[in-house]
Amino acid sequence: MKPFALTSILLFLTICVGCTTTKPQVVVQTVYVKEKVPADLIAPVPPAWRKAGGPAKTEDFVARGDVNESALKVCTAQVDGTRKWNGEP
Repeated sequence: MKPFALTSILLFLTICVGCTTTKPQVVVQTVYVKEKVPADLIAPVPPAWRKAGGPAKTEDFVARGDVNESALKVCTAQVDGTRKWNGEP
């Protein structure tokens, strides 16, 4: 092959490659994976203490305090567990 012919062929191929309209495309698709919160972290909190007519004697106030304190502990544990599950300190 003559050097001129080889140069012409290479130049032609270079021009053709540069003129193509279909260029490779990078397709990026974002997929959000939603994890479910563990069931024990979203369980209902125990109900507050109630007595028909309200507390009548000192013992009722003590019982109400104990029930409400234990419900608060459950709620606090759930919130702390949710924070830990979410990766927060």
